[in-house]
Amino acid sequence: MMITNRIKSCFMLLVLVVFAVSCSESRQDYVCVIPNDATAVISVDLESMAEKSTLSHSSKLNDIRKYMRYMVSDEVKDGVDALIDDPSLSGIDFSQPAYIFMTPNRCVGLTMKVEDESMLEELVGIMEKQGFCSRIKKHDGLQWSTLMEDINIVFSGNTMLMMTQVDGTTAIGSRKMQSMMLSLMQMEGEDSFASSDTYEKMLLQENGDIRIYANLSVLPLDMVKEYKRLFPVAARLSDVRMVGCVAFENGEARMNTILYSNNAKIQKLIEGIYSSMKPIEGQYMNYLEKDIDMYLLAGIKGDKALEYLKKIPRVREYLVGVNLAIDCDNIIRSINGDIQLSMKDEHSYSLISHLENNDVMNDIDEWMKSSREYGIEFSRHGSGQYRIENDGSTYYITTNGNDLYVGSEPKELNLKDNSARLNEEQKGKYIYMNLNIKDKYPFVDRVEISSANVGETEFTVKMKNPSENILKQLLEQWKL
Repeated sequence: MMITNRIKSCFMLLVLVVFAVSCSESRQDYVCVIPNDATAVISVDLESMAEKSTLSHSSKLNDIRKYMRYMVSDEVKDGVDALIDDPSLSGIDFSQPAYIFMTPNRCVGLTMKVEDESMLEELVGIMEKQGFCSRIKKHDGLQWSTLMEDINIVFSGNTMLMMTQVDGTTAIGSRKMQSMMLSLMQMEGEDSFASSDTYEKMLLQENGDIRIYANLSVLPLDMVKEYKRLFPVAARLSDVRMVGCVAFENGEARMNTILYSNNAKIQKLIEGIYSSMKPIEGQYMNYLEKDIDMYLLAGIKGDKALEYLKKIPRVREYLVGVNLAIDCDNIIRSINGDIQLSMKDEHSYSLISHLENNDVMNDIDEWMKSSREYGIEFSRHGSGQYRIENDGSTYYITTNGNDLYVGSEPKELNLKDNSARLNEEQKGKYIYMNLNIKDKYPFVDRVEISSANVGETEFTVKMKNPSENILKQLLEQWKL
């Protein structure tokens, strides 16, 4: 029964927010309940998303209507229909965006602007009669209720705030939660997130249906522990911040992010990582095969890149082992230009890179001798070509002095200037990755990841149908 009530309540929440409208960049009082130390904030322009998905003209709206009428009593069915047709009857001001945020003690909040407090009070009263939430209590000049037994609601004047706690964290108790919410509702604007430089950075992200701020402390430790090793010992994950936006356009979803820190040492480190990169030239484009699962292009300054690679434990351990037989460190140091990695599957791959130091491969005959001591079979396969067998795996190396190929198949290096084949979306980028997933998902063609400036990364999901908005395509697949 409790699960059924949760499902019903979730759909009531969906009705409340699914028609929200575009994000105003002016500061609003309801935003001032977000604490200045929020670890993540998401602004959602739901009206824009609803328009792009053509939800108001979709049969899915009738599906929602039928489902909601099924869940409620006869006396409120007409009211549910009216609310779906005109969401302003909820009392919520849908001319402003919804904000979702997380606090350092891992409580999650949703704040929306109230247009008519009496209408919202009436809606909560109806929900209470249907068993979705508790009876409204009034104290401290505010109105309080509880949804699904663990989501606290408070509203007054122009602000509605809902809060709960992330599953798996130490419970703080209902009284403490309400005390925190009271403090947020009474907080002065200059003490809130809305007065911070971070909020300004977040609003500057253009053309976003969703705008995002987060620091790395909100991510699971397993995702960031290797990344944290790059920081100074005393650095905190909360010192590394990200702002970004997500835009849903015809045939694609594009997410732009900027990684930065107010800690000067960490910001210098982020800038240092990018100093090991240079723009892609596209000199190896003729080696890209068709129908590959993944290819990566990057412009690398090897001497600087090696510094950061050795700070990652797994990479450092691997390099120690390889260097016993092959001078891998000096090969990496010698790279100055494009690296191109392509994969058809885990057993079929090809990596080509430019070597600035022509002498780095002069000791290859010595490597062939020393590798045998470590159980590695290293033999000539042709002019400038070598075959390596180790732990049941076979791969090939080809070098012409200026370029190095490593791959699962033998290959000659017949290089020409192929920079003209570099696509527009790849020009000026430090990194460009293309993931072909059209055979794995019915509607998605590929994912592109690229970076062109310090701390900036762009993620793009491209659908097979480029003519319709991605939200409309996803809505058409939604089954109630």
